[in-house]
Amino acid sequence: MPNSSVESPVREPRGVVKSARRISGDTQTQFAQRMGTTQSLISRYEAGIVEPPAKLLMQCVNILDASFSANVTLDALLILVRDRLRGPHMMGTRTALAHLIQSLELGESPSVNASTRSRTRGKPPRGR
Repeated sequence: MPNSSVESPVREPRGVVKSARRISGDTQTQFAQRMGTTQSLISRYEAGIVEPPAKLLMQCVNILDASFSANVTLDALLILVRDRLRGPHMMGTRTALAHLIQSLELGESPSVNASTRSRTRGKPPRGR
């Protein structure tokens, strides 16, 4: 039996179900009603105890596809970042994302080196 305390990536069936439910903003009960099943089955799918049927997985994939195709809300983006960039092994990616966001806020090109920016406090580097 898989360990349900470990976050599952979207590429695993349990991760697909959980991500679709979270992006929908539904509780397990609400999501179960929408999917035509029970809350206890949704819980067991998300925990990896039971494999979800193909029809339910396709419904979840359609929800995920629609959410990425639509305008991304702040809540959906936060869930996506939290789910995908969790853990100490993702520290470098989180740091790079933070630098990208900071550079966009400063109106800089995302390719600006973060160490250069911190030394110049957001000012463009001086010519030599």
